[in-house]
Amino acid sequence: MNLKNLPHAIAAILFVIGALVTYIGIKIISQDIQIFENTPGDGAIPALFNIIIGGVIAFIGGLCTAVLLITWAFGALIQLFVKLIELFGAKPVFITLAAVLVLLWVYFFSGFFERPIYVGTLDGSIYSEPTFTASKDTVLTAADAKLKLIHATDSTSKGYNWFLVSYGKSLKGYMWGGNLCAKGQWVNGMGGRCESHKQHVLANEFDLNELKKDQNAADVIEVIYGSLPGLWISDYSGDYEFTSQMEIANEGKVIGWWSIELEENFMGYPKFYLQLDYLPDVNKWGRRFLITRLNNTGLSLKTEGLFNKESYYKRGNQIN
Repeated sequence: MNLKNLPHAIAAILFVIGALVTYIGIKIISQDIQIFENTPGDGAIPALFNIIIGGVIAFIGGLCTAVLLITWAFGALIQLFVKLIELFGAKPVFITLAAVLVLLWVYFFSGFFERPIYVGTLDGSIYSEPTFTASKDTVLTAADAKLKLIHATDSTSKGYNWFLVSYGKSLKGYMWGGNLCAKGQWVNGMGGRCESHKQHVLANEFDLNELKKDQNAADVIEVIYGSLPGLWISDYSGDYEFTSQMEIANEGKVIGWWSIELEENFMGYPKFYLQLDYLPDVNKWGRRFLITRLNNTGLSLKTEGLFNKESYYKRGNQIN
């Protein structure tokens, strides 16, 4: 082995060891968390002890692995930078680096390369501020084809974002996401798919493992919005009642709102989440679940993180 490559080989070995230690710690936690939740009294103490031990192991392994990876990558970049200066000189290297940084900034942050997102409207009310109490600037018709999203605001109402939109030639205003619908491209915080762009033939079930990378996200979300409303029952995780008006109900009373959110992993594959937002006076925290499967009889939801847990629900009576 070339001695110049020895530090990289050692770093690679240490990285694998650190990742393995982290995996062992997470595995210990995931195996005992359900035991702790379902075991009453003193029987839960051994499981709790294992969870603590697993957490310490995972934390130490993850911290060491992260520090090693950062320092390893930083050192490799410095070596590459010095090598380039030796080959081409400092001035060309710095000019090239500056040009690359400027191009990256323009591409990711300037918005110059962003394609406009055209959406439809279910109500058409455009407000001067992102709130229902603000004055209405205008009311668009559903046939308006020039309504364009600019960006989502931090304001939400009934589980939906408020968006800054442009309409006409140069007019701008705010619209509630619950009154916006997707045409070809989905944006989180909207109220669903426009009637003019809905698919005539829909699949009767959704399976995350069978999705393709180039799958049209709006098509999948349309399937989920159409299939999710109803009563979902679980023996271990509690029940949920979802209405077609995007409400979470309990014994006929609205306690919050549900919505579907889209994210893509680092490989570009879509992931669809069920977002639950409860009313302030309801003694429940907002929840977010990865939807892994949904059909006429069953629903599978998974929490993500160290304590990832999948829950299964069966359909009860349909509700509106």
